[in-house]
Amino acid sequence: MSVQALIIKAVNIREKGDPAGALETFCEAMRLSENPIEQAEIMGQMALCYQHLNDLDMAVILYNAAADTLSQHADVVGVARMRRQLSSIQLYRGDLDGAYELALKARSSIVSHGYRPNDLCHMTHGIIKVLYKKRQGRDFSSWFSYTSEIWSWLMIEAKEIRQMYPREKSIARDVWFTGFLADLGMFFPVLTFPFGLLGYLIAKSNGLGLRVAQFKNRSM
Repeated sequence: MSVQALIIKAVNIREKGDPAGALETFCEAMRLSENPIEQAEIMGQMALCYQHLNDLDMAVILYNAAADTLSQHADVVGVARMRRQLSSIQLYRGDLDGAYELALKARSSIVSHGYRPNDLCHMTHGIIKVLYKKRQGRDFSSWFSYTSEIWSWLMIEAKEIRQMYPREKSIARDVWFTGFLADLGMFFPVLTFPFGLLGYLIAKSNGLGLRVAQFKNRSM
């Protein structure tokens, strides 16, 4: 099996709910790979497994190592992907300003270089997640300001989802779409259940075990 086939296999294993099992396949791909950019991609994918296993320190080490390698090879999109994931760890750890700055930087670096990869909507999703967290517990005027900003980003995400969906063939397509549904569901409490249920059903029907668990725990 080729390295890329192993990577695809491992991603599917992880997204179906077994990040620990995916690590074994990613390690096999790493042993076979002789391409530094490919190796950095594998490190980033392994970091996401560790992130799902709540070993955040190992995840950060791998994300940073992957970003360093990708930066040396001028892979702007690859570096942005690592920054996007590092932003989610900062968000989890409560560094909202740092998470927001890193999420914006990740997305902006892609846009400024003229790239429109299929995972641009995933970058936008990261920004929206931080803004929802920032909105919590604010006074009315601040809550309204954040809500207005979130709505603007939701409209951008909706456009990116429409552009991505017919082009993306991997399991990521439904992962990103269910993330968008979660964003919509959080906009107003009255929308949480219907959009959450729709996202849950899509994730369930496509065997996205990690996404199903996230909907159950409301940790999108």
